[in-house]
Amino acid sequence: MIFDGDRDELGTYIRHMADLLGLRDWTINLLADPPDNARYAADVDVIYGRRCAEIRVAADWMHRTPESLRTTIAHELLHCHLNPSRNVLDNMQHAIGQMLYTTAYNALTDYIEYATDAISTAWAEFLPLPVKDAESDATDEQEAA
Repeated sequence: MIFDGDRDELGTYIRHMADLLGLRDWTINLLADPPDNARYAADVDVIYGRRCAEIRVAADWMHRTPESLRTTIAHELLHCHLNPSRNVLDNMQHAIGQMLYTTAYNALTDYIEYATDAISTAWAEFLPLPVKDAESDATDEQEAA
């Protein structure tokens, strides 16, 4: 079960959420190490030029509520859609100069973070929780028998 600390179940849940959030053609890798910043519930690296992302979750992920984990995973996955917009600034960096680039990049990063958080919070309640309900547990038991 996912909240018993089963990382494979967490990976399966993340893949399912990615499919629901329009990332069916993306490779989503769940890394074993936690985020560099211990204050983060999770973080994601969206790989430039590829439909690929790497997600790291906090070491205590299994102690979070299902609702909190659902929102966190949705948040990180939504970054796959929004983070690449920063590539436009990366492509203009030398033309606009470092000071303007840094200011614009930081402002866009802040906007993306706030937008990602607002969207994931609003949509999360319509997405599945990372738990098996009694009905799916009974179905699993019947299939195993």
